[in-house]
Amino acid sequence: MPSLRRVLDVMANEGGNLGNATLRLTRLLDAYGPEEMERAISEALERGRAHPGAIEQILHRLRRERGKRLHIPDESDP
Repeated sequence: MPSLRRVLDVMANEGGNLGNATLRLTRLLDAYGPEEMERAISEALERGRAHPGAIEQILHRLRRERGKRLHIPDESDP
């Protein structure tokens, strides 16, 4: 996923917690798949919101717009 590297680069430049971000983004990728993730990451980057919380919000919105159930990952997800 080309956009994922850009998100991590932006976060690193802003002093973000890359370990936590990697964990959250991996869980989102597992839950939503690469196509939805790439779309959400690209949108987040376009809006200047390159962090996992923004990406998760976009993923939820995209699912709602398609009428699909939301998957909300939590600490018990593998």
